[in-house]
Amino acid sequence: DFSSETSSVAETIDDGTIVQNEIKSPWFSVTSAGVLYFHPEEFEGSHLIIPKRFNGVTVERLNGESFSAENDTISSLTIHEGIQVIGENAFENFTKLSKIDFASTVHRIGAGSFKETPWYKNNTAEFLVVGKGVLIKYEGSDDTVAIPANVTAIDCGVFEGVKCKTVIIPEQTTYIGARAFKDCTAEKVVIPDSLQLIESDSFEGCKWLEEADDEFVVEGAGILLKCNSKDTTIR
Repeated sequence: DFSSETSSVAETIDDGTIVQNEIKSPWFSVTSAGVLYFHPEEFEGSHLIIPKRFNGVTVERLNGESFSAENDTISSLTIHEGIQVIGENAFENFTKLSKIDFASTVHRIGAGSFKETPWYKNNTAEFLVVGKGVLIKYEGSDDTVAIPANVTAIDCGVFEGVKCKTVIIPEQTTYIGARAFKDCTAEKVVIPDSLQLIESDSFEGCKWLEEADDEFVVEGAGILLKCNSKDTTIR
């Protein structure tokens, strides 16, 4: 199975380093927990493939720091199926990266990842959704922002400073990242019961939360966002 996958990739990608990449290469190392590290000083190609298995270990997560070093040679990236998490600031300094094939299994992307790449900067879609429904960029300007139904996670800072009146988060969404709605002017935010995790500063400075005056502002699957109680003992 492994050798046949390598053969298939080698046939479609015209880069001799791909075969080494899939089997064994000096530019990757992996922990027993499936965290992949990148050693850019060992890599010379223009197309980087993130394998789903490396040295007999199933890869599930990319170490963000090791993938954040400045790189001006890699222009395309393939992330294989099975990769679930991309660490903070990964690929942020890949100044020539203009094409990315995302695995549909990626469900979490760390803050800062891809933000300085041509691929990210040149993408003008109103909602940039990748992987398993991760919203990583918003370019719209509507008063009412209806986030697409396929979004399962809202990445860090996506709506930071966005001027709008209403935000509607879909039923499938389970995660909101840090600073996602920081300083957003929305007066109303519709949050589904499906939401499992909201980072502590996700709504910092957001007009909706600042003006919420319920004694306890509880959203999603029982997440306490704000307490307005003046009682000395809170039960």
